[in-house]
Amino acid sequence: MRRMVRGLRLAALGGALLSLLAAACSGGDDGAGTTVTEPVTAESVLNSAAEAMAAVDTVSFHLERTGAPVYLDSSGSFAFQEGDGRVSNTTSAADAVVKVKALGIDANVGAVSIDGELWLSNPLTGAWETAPDSITFDPVTLFDPETGWTPLLRDDLTGAELVDDAPDGQWHVKGQAAGTRLDAITGGLVTDDAPMDLWIDQATGHVVTAEFATVSDEGETSWRMDLSDYGVDVAITRPPRAPGAGIGGS
Repeated sequence: MRRMVRGLRLAALGGALLSLLAAACSGGDDGAGTTVTEPVTAESVLNSAAEAMAAVDTVSFHLERTGAPVYLDSSGSFAFQEGDGRVSNTTSAADAVVKVKALGIDANVGAVSIDGELWLSNPLTGAWETAPDSITFDPVTLFDPETGWTPLLRDDLTGAELVDDAPDGQWHVKGQAAGTRLDAITGGLVTDDAPMDLWIDQATGHVVTAEFATVSDEGETSWRMDLSDYGVDVAITRPPRAPGAGIGGS
């Protein structure tokens, strides 16, 4: 009986020690023996996300536009509809397949960007050509550490606040995004300031979804970007290239 009582006392003591350790790890102490947990704020979420996004090596994205048209080129020949692509920060490379509308016809255009050089596939012939200067879309800029997601999250989402409607395991933050940052994370498709909603994974700090809207003379354009496959190995190579000025002329 004495052994049983002693065992129970040791078990209770062990449980109490574990509880104290757990409390010590979960927050600070206010000096009165009460555990203090730091509140989650929009600023703390965005700072954590900025650090996580700065460390991203590879990621896949889906970008979709609805509403007023936005064009891949300065001449207004190729209206962007949606695109799927991959970005590799380690090699400064990206590739994508973009659905466009040209002359009223839906077409797919391939895009490959490597170390500042951009190629597009001709929507009529399928041949790869060097992109002309009139093309503004470059998917490799999405994760540029100087101009892309990291400075947007750290400095250029003003008036940020948490929204209490996020799915389990995510944070929902909204604010006003600077046009210079939207320019980078959309590959040059959006250049104006816009209200933005972000859904951020609580475990990793990675951005899961971004939604924003812009207004032009042609009306309102809504955008949605979904990010996935963080850290998955990708191999982006130069495409077979045909000579010529490329899509849209020189």
